[in-house]
Amino acid sequence: MQNSLESKITSYQLFCILTGAAVGVGLINLPNQVAEIARQSGWISVIIGGIYPLYLVCIASILQKRFPDKNILQLSRKFFGTFLGNFLNLIFMFNFVLYTTAVASGLTILLTTFIMYFMPPVKLLIFIVFLGAVSSCSGLKPMANINEVIFVCTVIVSLPAIASLAKGKLINVLPLFGVDIKSLLRASTESCFSYGGVEIIFLLYPLLSDRKNFKSYALKGALFLIVLYASTTFLTIYYCGIDLIKKSYWAMLLATKSIEVPIINNFRFVFMFMWSIINFKTISNNYFASVFVLQDLLKKFSIKKLSLVMYPLMTAIASTYINEEARRAFLKFAIPKYTLFNIAYLTTICCMALIKKDGLNEKE
Repeated sequence: MQNSLESKITSYQLFCILTGAAVGVGLINLPNQVAEIARQSGWISVIIGGIYPLYLVCIASILQKRFPDKNILQLSRKFFGTFLGNFLNLIFMFNFVLYTTAVASGLTILLTTFIMYFMPPVKLLIFIVFLGAVSSCSGLKPMANINEVIFVCTVIVSLPAIASLAKGKLINVLPLFGVDIKSLLRASTESCFSYGGVEIIFLLYPLLSDRKNFKSYALKGALFLIVLYASTTFLTIYYCGIDLIKKSYWAMLLATKSIEVPIINNFRFVFMFMWSIINFKTISNNYFASVFVLQDLLKKFSIKKLSLVMYPLMTAIASTYINEEARRAFLKFAIPKYTLFNIAYLTTICCMALIKKDGLNEKE
């Protein structure tokens, strides 16, 4: 993608895309995942897991300062050579393929369980992935505008957990440090999927119109995710307790029962509707990132064409784990390995960028 004026976005839009690529069904699953290992201290593990997005922001800030006009894909080819660089970029691309398909299948399961139980899951999945493909076709600028609008929905949807303060029990989160360090660290790895998607920052930092604000907004994005996830997990545990969480697939949804709105008979329906919009945005962001990387490898094809080409593949992959138990088992296997790859891949490029002397003066 050319760094033309039409493809430029602001740092605030990057903030919205960064948070938008990460916040998805993982937020609803997170309390269950960490509480299974760290029990009532699961929210502490979420904070520890927040080191991952903060670390990525630090690396991105270094790369943006050293090579402001080169994204991670170009730097990979520069330091590793064309063949190895493109191969590593392809592996990096499947980060976003994984996030796209996992969120799409997760949203399908949620909707067919609570709202659209009359619709065959496969048909709904085909429609959901199609919306992601159409959004990806529109390009970066329209996608950034959509993320700005839907960011407000993200804040609103997180409010139901706050309502649980009035009906929760303090004993549910006590003792605060009731598990050993090993359990806290092991549970922190369960939050990796929820933080997944922030890697999109390495594709977009050269496309900023106000680069001086990049580090500030990127850091705010990472901190927003940490605060959102940690507070939601804490409040879910506070309201439900460990025993009730173990009996539910999506414990956070139980908090919506504590909200009573006189005009609205079923607040959960409203919550699920808004949550679906947020997840469509998450799918679209990661779908676009997948196509962005692929277009860098296949420069003859446009983003629009590749979005359509990727549609059958995305749908096929997502359909392989349309069962919630199979989906969680697969993610538990795949996400830690991809997280380690990302850390090794990005850290190596960052180290090589620091050694390189001519980053700021080099022309495309």
